[in-house]
Amino acid sequence: MHSASVNQRSSTHAHSSRHLPEGRCEAPAALAESNAEVDFFRPRQDLWTEHFEADLQTGKIRGITPTGRVTVVALEMNSAAQVAARQLWIRFGLFP
Repeated sequence: MHSASVNQRSSTHAHSSRHLPEGRCEAPAALAESNAEVDFFRPRQDLWTEHFEADLQTGKIRGITPTGRVTVVALEMNSAAQVAARQLWIRFGLFP
């Protein structure tokens, strides 16, 4: 099982998350809600719509649960390349 430790940190940049042993990710302070461990999104077990929503104007993905937020940061789902690709998919009707 992959999970993320959501710890208080001074950094507010998503790029500052650091990967820890056993597939865990320490999330930046901007995402921290507690010191609890949070599971990453599991596409075979979880419903996408329960954890994420897409902004069809910008092409960005927003996590709407702790699991969604940690997954967005850990997988860099809103990197420039991902957002540019998603904007094209939206324009061509391929996303969502």
